[in-house]
Amino acid sequence: MNQSRPVFISVKVIMAVIVAAMMALYILFPKLFFFETEHALDDPQLARSYLEATLAADPDNQAVIEKLAEVDVQLGEMQDAVRYIGRIKSPAHRRAVKQKMLFARWTANGAKHDDDFVALRRMLNSPSDWTSADYRHAQALGMHAQLAQYYAGKNQPDLAAEAWMMAGQPQNAMKAYQGHVSAKNLQPAITAALNSNHAETALKWWQQFGDGNVHKTLKLARLAGDREAVRRATEQLLQQYPDNSEYQRQVLKTRIAYGQLASAAQLLSKLERKYPGDPSLHQQGWQLATWLNRPEQAVSELIWLMQRDLATPAMIKTGAEHAKQLFLYDQELQIYRYLTRKKMITPKQLSDWMQAYEYSGHGQAELDDIAFYEKQYGPDKHSQYWKARTLYQSGDLDQLKQFWPVFRGEKTQEVLWWFARSFWLSHEFSQALAVYQYVPADADAQYWTTRVNLANLAGDKQDEAYAYEQLNQTDLLQGIQLARYLELKFSDAAKPNQKEMAFLWQHIASDSALERLAYFSWKLGDQAARQRVVKALAGRPPSWPLASAWVYLSYIYQQQGDFAQAKQALAHAQVNAPDSPVIEKEQGWLALASQDLPVVQDFLRHAARYPPGPFWSRLMASLAVYTENWRIAYHHLHWLIGQNPDALSLQVNYATVLEHVGRVDEAQHLRRQLLRRLPQDQNDYLNLISRWAGSARTFSLLKETRPAKAMASQFPELPQSVWWLKRHAATHLQSWEKLQLAMAGGEFGVIEDLIKNHQLSPLDEINSLTYIRQPYQAMEHWHQQEHLLSEQPRYELARNLRPYYFRALSLDVMPKAAFDSRERWMHIYFPFAKGEWQVGLGQQENDTNNGTLLTVRDDITWQRWRIGLGLNHHQGENESRTGFGLDISYQLTDRLQLGLDFKHDQQSSQNEFLFAQGQQSGYGVNALYQLDPRQNINLSVRHIDLTERNGQKIADGEVYDARYQYRLNQSYPDWQFYGSAMWQNLGARDAATNTGNNQVPDPGNGAGPVVSAATPAVDVDNFRRIALGTVLASGNGFTPPYTGSSSHWLVDMSTGYQPDSKHADFTISMQVGWEIIGDDSLNVGMGYQTRDIQGQENTRLQVGYYIHF
Repeated sequence: MNQSRPVFISVKVIMAVIVAAMMALYILFPKLFFFETEHALDDPQLARSYLEATLAADPDNQAVIEKLAEVDVQLGEMQDAVRYIGRIKSPAHRRAVKQKMLFARWTANGAKHDDDFVALRRMLNSPSDWTSADYRHAQALGMHAQLAQYYAGKNQPDLAAEAWMMAGQPQNAMKAYQGHVSAKNLQPAITAALNSNHAETALKWWQQFGDGNVHKTLKLARLAGDREAVRRATEQLLQQYPDNSEYQRQVLKTRIAYGQLASAAQLLSKLERKYPGDPSLHQQGWQLATWLNRPEQAVSELIWLMQRDLATPAMIKTGAEHAKQLFLYDQELQIYRYLTRKKMITPKQLSDWMQAYEYSGHGQAELDDIAFYEKQYGPDKHSQYWKARTLYQSGDLDQLKQFWPVFRGEKTQEVLWWFARSFWLSHEFSQALAVYQYVPADADAQYWTTRVNLANLAGDKQDEAYAYEQLNQTDLLQGIQLARYLELKFSDAAKPNQKEMAFLWQHIASDSALERLAYFSWKLGDQAARQRVVKALAGRPPSWPLASAWVYLSYIYQQQGDFAQAKQALAHAQVNAPDSPVIEKEQGWLALASQDLPVVQDFLRHAARYPPGPFWSRLMASLAVYTENWRIAYHHLHWLIGQNPDALSLQVNYATVLEHVGRVDEAQHLRRQLLRRLPQDQNDYLNLISRWAGSARTFSLLKETRPAKAMASQFPELPQSVWWLKRHAATHLQSWEKLQLAMAGGEFGVIEDLIKNHQLSPLDEINSLTYIRQPYQAMEHWHQQEHLLSEQPRYELARNLRPYYFRALSLDVMPKAAFDSRERWMHIYFPFAKGEWQVGLGQQENDTNNGTLLTVRDDITWQRWRIGLGLNHHQGENESRTGFGLDISYQLTDRLQLGLDFKHDQQSSQNEFLFAQGQQSGYGVNALYQLDPRQNINLSVRHIDLTERNGQKIADGEVYDARYQYRLNQSYPDWQFYGSAMWQNLGARDAATNTGNNQVPDPGNGAGPVVSAATPAVDVDNFRRIALGTVLASGNGFTPPYTGSSSHWLVDMSTGYQPDSKHADFTISMQVGWEIIGDDSLNVGMGYQTRDIQGQENTRLQVGYYIHF
């Protein structure tokens, strides 16, 4: 078989043919290539290369430009994409590519609300020409409203409605559903209707297409406000579930809402039985009871609600009216108390509250309610009114009287009457008047009449007259009222003005007014008025006021010196009052004034008719003295002095009468009394004093009230006047002379001025500081001006001032101290801070509590004051003690010094136990009075407390001490005699420590309690001692500093008697000191007692050495 030979074509030829064909096809039909269609290459980078190559061959190829723009967008080359988009000529194509670019860029930036987002929404705002790409972009951008329009245009109402809902426009969604609602889309349609506030439409759709669910129907019916539908639904539910409480409540509300009150009340009663404590049921119960006109039931429901604070103001207001109308007083009171507690009550309700008690009774309950109201609101005029009214109507007048000072309510006439009557009935008329003096706004004639009566009872004439004046403005005064008003208003002390006088002339027809006119014409000296009064008196019937008028006219005539007319006027007065002793008395005074001796003697002849007494004695005494009838004068003046012991004029005349009736001693005694009582500023009395007492006695009487200059000029011959004249002349002396004069008179202020003004020499200045008792400052001046002083004055001043300013060391050994104790001491003395200080350190060996002693003391002297402050401490082996003391003395005068002291936890010298382990505190006062340079008296009283150092009280009481001392010899040696008495009275004592049986009182040598000999612990008792003694001394004391005398000594001996123990005792004390070197000295002391504080003999020894530096 013949086979043809195959023809082979090379691969290169084939590839060239394919490329050439493709190029030809692209040139002829470019749209046929895959990358110019909607399908891009999977590799956009490769597609971009092909497209750029193609664009290079055909620069105006719009399809390639669009594809390049889309590929750049895909690659994120937005700038290149923008450049290609700008070359697209078709607006539609350019818009589509630009939209893709904006969407890509917006997505790449995180889909934010930026400019791209805004531009995209603007480009997609019209959904009518959307492409599929536009639709997808609108969904991504959330343009639900545009999407809804798009769906509507596509006839897709369900999707349009959903889009409208997502756009937040349920109204448009409901419109989209209208006409297209079915069972399938019923639920979203109802939701759209409800969200667009068309619940009625939702209910309608449900009723047409729903499944008939009653719960759903009830819910939509309530939202739609379809009462009938709600009622049918609730009733249907209640029929299905008759015992369901929730449905019962729903039906109850429905029935109430639709006015089915009776059936609602029945249903409510069932619910209340099931839930008796449900507040909402009781609130509905109150409403039903109110609507059904069951006020009593409504009040009960309101009380229940108020007890749980669930009642509203409207409910309470209605309930209060119901309780008031039904006379339910207890419930009404509860309502008002609730309103008060909630601070909701009004003044009108407060008034109703209190008026409720008008029927339920007054008493403490009403007062308690008022107090509760005032606690909540504070007192106001309403509560104060009702409180006063309650107290008045309940008859509690004492409480009403106590309430008046704090009453803050409105003071009406009614209220004032309540308070005034409470005082009136208790006969406290002044207080009742004080209440009624608050003039209320509603004051009327009744008020002023009552005030007149109150003022009359209280004796307040001024207020009574004022009340009459006010009463006269409303109801003219007549008769007795007018007479009383004239008596009050126009009394003898009144000074009427023209208006008041005109008032009297208007009532001249009244005898009382005429009497007052006569009086004021006399007082005012009005002659025209007198003549009118005389004319008015003519022809009037006799009366007492007219008699007084004639008496006043007689006064006028007496002032004019017309005694005849005065006598005639008194005769007319006697006609109006024939038996009046007043007229007869006036005739007597007229006789004395006119010196009508026959009438005067006629009075004295009938003296028995005028016995001593308040009415006749002054007249009869005056007439008797005038005629020198001393017997009658004595009787009447004696009575007057008994009634008026302080009347000086009567006593002066009485002294003269006593002398004339032979009672000379009584007259002299009375005159001596009158010398200090007579006024010294009246010449008549001054001359009387001088005549009775003489010049010298008069000077001593008058010097305290009249200046010395006046006394010296009036009595120049007396020594006191001469002394004052010399003193006055001394005002022109030199400084040192003024100093001597001031020291002689004890004038500290003058001396201080001389020092302050540097008017004295250095020596006089130091002496002056010493005199005014400022030794510390004097010693400082001594150190500063020592170089200006001569030798002798310098050393004398130093010695005089040394007790207040010195430095020294003292060493003392006491081998036998108190109670067989032993002590060793070292004291240092030094000046510091204007005081002299003492610091001591010692060792004590006692019976049970050996230890170390420490003392610190500061003594300050300034002018008349001397102050001592001390602190001491005993550090014992068993018990320690720290005490302090303060003593102050003041030189009141040159003779009298007063002092007080306070000691706390000091060492006690009562017995051995207290000395070692106890302590003593106390305070007291003392006085030292120097009778003369030789004699002085010292009195003191102290309160003491004795305790153990652990605080256990032992005893306390008072110690009284008195000492009289007389200096027998003031030269060497100093010899003194003294007598002393001490009384110690211990009050409360600790019975637990007082265990002794045989107590032996012991005197001791100081003011200390007596201790028990059988009980050496803490037993103490009262103690008394009387002693006489004598002291012999060299004149120098034994208290540092020592002044360097060659030797100094002291012997003190006394004998005493103790009344309690009936024992006598003897005490002797001796001290001797010798100068060793300079002011240094050696001191030895010894003391002996026949009976010490423990009732035993006791000897004390002391040896010391004093070093001054």
